[in-house]
Amino acid sequence: GAVVALWWAAAQEAVRGMEIDEDEDMPVAIYHGTDGAGAQQCFAGDYPPRISDLLAKISHDIEADVLQRAVAALKEEGVTQTRQVLELYPSDLDSLKMPLLLKSRLRRIRERGGKIPEDMIGHGHNPHLAEDEG
Repeated sequence: GAVVALWWAAAQEAVRGMEIDEDEDMPVAIYHGTDGAGAQQCFAGDYPPRISDLLAKISHDIEADVLQRAVAALKEEGVTQTRQVLELYPSDLDSLKMPLLLKSRLRRIRERGGKIPEDMIGHGHNPHLAEDEG
């Protein structure tokens, strides 16, 4: 509880210090109110909750084998959901052995509090997504 509260406060301060164009960034998850037990309720954003799907969305210009290595590296550390990437300490993400370009893209998403910059999505054909998604 206390560690999460401190991390949350630090993350909010970091986000406040950045200039972010809210129209270009899309949230991975949004927290609203509380449930009956007092915990925050999470509402998923425009992106799937699985990290493999998030990585596919931001990998429009990445080879399939590189994408799979990134997914495998995160999965080996127990990170299978997008929200879990946001829970990692920055030093833990930095020490993770995975393809650098995707690690940098994940770092940018974390720095924006879970919002994906428009330039990461790509607007052409994405070979990693089903035709109805891309």
